[in-house]
Amino acid sequence: MDKGILYKKIKDMAAYLKEGHPAFCLQHSEKEFDDMLKHITSNKDYFDRYDFYYYANYMLKYMLNGIDSHTKVFFRDYKLLPLKIKIIDGIPYIIDSTKKYSQLAGSEIKGINGVPIKEVMFELSNIISSPSDTFLNMRLEQYLTSVNSLKSLPSIYSS
Repeated sequence: MDKGILYKKIKDMAAYLKEGHPAFCLQHSEKEFDDMLKHITSNKDYFDRYDFYYYANYMLKYMLNGIDSHTKVFFRDYKLLPLKIKIIDGIPYIIDSTKKYSQLAGSEIKGINGVPIKEVMFELSNIISSPSDTFLNMRLEQYLTSVNSLKSLPSIYSS
């Protein structure tokens, strides 16, 4: 989809939330919303469903001041990696997996598709609303196993 269609879809979603979500416009004005949307999408002209997912969740986190962890966009076809991840002192480790990948248990994750893990985690944290660091880490552990969430990241998808 082109940039105009992406804007329209996200603005339509925002209009729907503005009517039904009590806190949607409490922190930021519509002009701030428009400026944010233009800024985060300025580096691309064509967008797909992964981009929509990323930018829609980015917008939700921004407009809801980052603490409403109940309002988010999901994929219908949710795909997960066969891993369980635990973040310890800011470093993600594989702590469990299917039998096929059992040799990875205890391994530190250093990157994904050549992108350093700190960058991946930063981009994920841009779309995960969280009332605390503990909750953010718990959600990061989940999102690091979500194929679609990972494919939506600007650094991963563009690789």
